[in-house]
Amino acid sequence: MYIIFFHTGETKEKGKQGETRPVLTKDGEKAVSDAAQGLDRIIPRKVKTQVWSSLSPDASQTAEVIAEELGVKRRFLRTLDTDDLSTLLATAFEHCSEECLVFVSHEPYLSDWSRKLTGLKLPFCEASAAGFTVDKEAIAKSELLWFICPKTLKRIG
Repeated sequence: MYIIFFHTGETKEKGKQGETRPVLTKDGEKAVSDAAQGLDRIIPRKVKTQVWSSLSPDASQTAEVIAEELGVKRRFLRTLDTDDLSTLLATAFEHCSEECLVFVSHEPYLSDWSRKLTGLKLPFCEASAAGFTVDKEAIAKSELLWFICPKTLKRIG
């Protein structure tokens, strides 16, 4: 399976009557859109792709922008807001073992997941992404294919 970890875009707190929630800024939305165009050139053409995000507003908005740019479906998954990589991968393999999945989440989860997969704790910043190959039978032998910051993803697109 081909898995991409994608960090949410730049956010700001927005809310009414004392309740705030993180939402993408205009710059954050633009950076995510540019990065998604770069992803479109990296993801193999004949591979089915899905974008999965947590329920958090900023992850949901980021996933929506990516899914729209890639022209693919998106789903919500609660385990994207935890460090429980084994449950996340079990769900992924159960629902789409031959596809490319883009997981949209936050730090520190992304760095922790990359460390668990490959032993490398990657320094994710806003709108950055990393691609991995993961074998259901040998998760510990997962391979990092690439790690790209948003400016480079923008240039690729």
